[in-house]
Parts: sequence; C-alpha cells; structure tokens
Amino acid sequence: MNSLRFRCVRLYARLYGVIKDSLGLNLRGFGLALDQLTSPGVLRVHDLSLYFHPPVARSFARLVAGDWNEPESHKFLRDVLKLIPESVVFVDVGANVGEMVLDMARHPKVDKILAFEPNPECVYSLQGSLELNGFDGVTLFMSACGSVTEDASFRVGADPSTGSLTREPAFGDSDTRVEVTMLDAHLMHIGKPALLLIDVEGHELEVLKGGRNFVAENHPLIVFEYHGETRKFFSLGDVKDVLGDGYVLRRLTRNGRLSEDLRGAWNMVALPLDGPFREVLAGLPEEHT
Repeated sequence: MNSLRFRCVRLYARLYGVIKDSLGLNLRGFGLALDQLTSPGVLRVHDLSLYFHPPVARSFARLVAGDWNEPESHKFLRDVLKLIPESVVFVDVGANVGEMVLDMARHPKVDKILAFEPNPECVYSLQGSLELNGFDGVTLFMSACGSVTEDASFRVGADPSTGSLTREPAFGDSDTRVEVTMLDAHLMHIGKPALLLIDVEGHELEVLKGGRNFVAENHPLIVFEYHGETRKFFSLGDVKDVLGDGYVLRRLTRNGRLSEDLRGAWNMVALPLDGPFREVLAGLPEEHT
C-alpha cells in the first residue's frame, strides 16, 4: 500500500495520533479520509502484518500509520504478562479487526485466544491477518456475547468499530441478524488465568452477566469500555453488582497505568482480589491524580 492516496491518509493518521495522545482530542474528518482507501492491502503495525479490508476501513484508524488504536491497553496487558509467572488465556469480546488479538497471539505467555466478533467484514479481515502472521492458536467466533443465547439485530453504521446490538425488537434494513452466545458456554473450566477484554459499545454489562459463572470460578482480570456513550446503558455500580465483592475497579489512564480516580474514564479495569492475579497486581504501577 504505497499509493499517493494512502500516503496522504497515513500522514493524516499520524497527525491524528499526535493530537489525540497529547491533547486527548479527535481530529474531524478522519473517518472520511479512511473511506478513501478502497483497495485491499497489507499494513505493517509493530512488526505484524494486518490485512486491510476496505469495507471496514474506519476500524483501522491509527493502524494505517503503523500505530495502535489504543496503545494504553497494549501497554497495560503487556505489563500484566511480565509479572504473571504462568501462561494465560486471552478472551477478546468485540475483537473487531483484531488489533489486540494479533498482539496477544505472538506473546509467549498467551497460551490460547478466544475472540468474538459478529461483524462478518471484520471477521474476514481478522482471518486474513491471522493467516498472514501464521497464528493458529486463535479460536474465532462470528457471534456476539450477551446475557442470553438468542438471535439479535446487529447494526453497523459508517464506522464498523461502533457496531452494536440494537435494542429494538424489529430488524431494520441496515441490520444483520447475528447469533448471541454467553461466555459461560465457552469459558468454564479453562484451567488457566484469563485476561478478558470487552469492547461492545454499551453491552459490556450484558456480556458480564452472561459470564457470571466463569468470573466466579476463574477470577479473570477484566478490561472493559466505560465512557460517555457506554455509561448511557450501565453504571459502574451495575458492574460491581455483577462482579461482587471480589473485585475493585480502576481507571486505565492514557499512560497504561491504573488510577483510583474514576473520572474521565475510557477504559476500566476490574481487578480480582483472589486468584492468580492477586499478587501480580501489587506490582503494577498506579497513577496518582
């Protein structure tokens, strides 16, 4: 991918990343710029090959410039993996085009990966990336996760990364019928520490409800989205009610650290007070703000 159009979008993506990291602002028009990339190709991102699939161009965003979309999440998970002495299972709910899946798949301490993504275009892109990198330890489910097993309506707008299950009972013209499964149906008795990442545009609480038994048995470390949009659908109090007294909540900062100040959160971390991560978490740096 070396056309003039791609080079221009890549420069815009780099500028977008600098402004977002330094000021916390999103440049207008970035999505429209990404829409101009209409040819498939291969991106190089932190020594990984990502298959660029034009129908989901907006999902790539900063990946076009060779950067992670959420560098703080990568840093945090890698810090956790440095401290834990044993191998883990990584579970990605809302895997999108697989940014986190691919980074975790090459880590020597990640023994197995389960990824859930209902958007078929994102799944197609992720499958291509897995093949490019020769990663065969990933089990990919083309389904959503929730609190019940059912068929549901999945709506994808201009930006596939914000696709979400809809709460309307009818299926609209722009909706896709998808299978909804429960984490408890796939993760019971996995026998290893688990890292659970949830990014499902407001359905995070439903995912946790569908994994109550898994959480109670395995005490996974959980990273989930909680910001201006998702908090319309659930509160941190709701999350604590599902997880119980065995967890504490921290905000994940832009530096990939933890903070007790939960204001202005984008990603939250639920830390288990019991299980394999209990002592590990004592070694993670906290940011005092």
